[in-house]
Order: sequence, then structure tokens, then C-alpha cells
Amino acid sequence: MPGVRFYLDESVDPVIAEQLRLRSVEAYTTRDLGKLGASDAEQLQTALTLNAVLVTHDVDFLQMQATQTLFIKEQQFGIGFIVRVLEQIARNCNLSDFSYVRFLQEFTHLLPEDV
Repeated sequence: MPGVRFYLDESVDPVIAEQLRLRSVEAYTTRDLGKLGASDAEQLQTALTLNAVLVTHDVDFLQMQATQTLFIKEQQFGIGFIVRVLEQIARNCNLSDFSYVRFLQEFTHLLPEDV
């Protein structure tokens, strides 16, 4: 059964998590979990512990070749668009789809045609 939860690091606007929760998508932020200022390794470990995909703008995760990570290039997409794509990922994908760093634009095909 598909289902992905998200953990947004501090580089990602927490409004995205709020909007996801309004859509019944499980989403956590560094602030929610008291992880502001934690190292990248700690952020990744938190995502792994939660069985969540780490959502980030931080290019350090690209260099780490981190698993369970979704990279979004900063200012490439608006908040509304990001929320819509993440909602579709949550509903149509599995954690196993994130065995390596993935990019948001890889999932835009999941959006309904009328968006």
C-alpha cells in the first residue's frame, strides 16, 4: 500500500508541513521535533528513525548521497506547487522509492492534468 511521510529540515518552509497536514499527509519539521541546529547526519538519522523522507533544500545531502531524501532546488517552485507534488508522492509512492536522493521534479508527473 502506498504511503510516505515527510520530515522537513530547517531549510524548508514549515508552512509546507502545515499545508500537508491539512491534506491528511503525515509531515514533521525540525521545529516540531526540537531538532533546529542539528547536524545533517542527525537530521538524516531522524528521518530514518521516523521512516520518513527527508525533504531539503540543503545541497550537502546531495554530496552525502543520502537515502530517503527528496531534494528541492531552492526557489525553483512555489509553496503551493511543492505541497501538491508532496501530497501526490505521499499517496502514490513508497519509502522504497527513495533508496537514493530524489528530486522533486521527478514526481511532477503524479499531478493531475488539470493542475
